[in-house]
Amino acid sequence: MLKQLTLTNFRRIENDTMNFSEGLNVIRGDNEASKTTRIESILYAFFGSKGLREPLAKVVTYDKPENSLKVELDFTYDGVDYHIKRGKSGAELTYGDQSVTGQTEVRVFCERLFVCSADTAKQLVIADQNSVRGVLAQGGTAAGSLVERLADLEVIETLIDKIQTQLSSGNTKQLEAQVAQLEQNAEDAPEM
Repeated sequence: MLKQLTLTNFRRIENDTMNFSEGLNVIRGDNEASKTTRIESILYAFFGSKGLREPLAKVVTYDKPENSLKVELDFTYDGVDYHIKRGKSGAELTYGDQSVTGQTEVRVFCERLFVCSADTAKQLVIADQNSVRGVLAQGGTAAGSLVERLADLEVIETLIDKIQTQLSSGNTKQLEAQVAQLEQNAEDAPEM
C-alpha cells in the first residue's frame, strides 16, 4: 500500500506531497493535471531510470538542474514499511533497521520484492492496450504473475457497479429535477 509520495522537480511538479489513504485511491483530474506524472514517479522510485519513458534529463522540471530531481515514497508491502529516496545522485531504500543503497541495488531489491522486472512494470503500469498485449505476448512468469495479481478486474467491476447504482455521477440536473418532483408529489399526496 502506498502511503506518501513527495516530488521535487519531477516533470512539472516542483514541490508536492501526496498522501494516500487505506483502500482504493483514485487519481482524477483534467488533462495535464499530473496523473501520469505521479504514476511514473512511483515507477522511478522503485526502478530508477528504467521506470521512466524518457531519459532523466527530460524528466527534470524545465530549467532546473538534473541533480535537483528527487522522489521519496513511503509504502507498505507484505506488512513491512519501506521508505525510498531516489534522485540522480543516488538511491536508498530503508525498512526496519535495514537499508539498501545505490541506484542498481535499490532497483534489483524492488524487482525481487515485487517479482517483476522494471521493464514489465513500466509496460503494464503506463501502457495502452497494444503495449499490454505486447507484454502478454512476450510471456514469462513475471508478466503472468503480475497480471494475475494486478488485474483482479472482477473486484473493480463490482465496485464500479456499486458506485454507479448508489451514487450519482456526471451531470445531476435531471436527477435533481426528479427528486424535486417526487418531493412535490409526496407533499401533495393525501395523508392516510
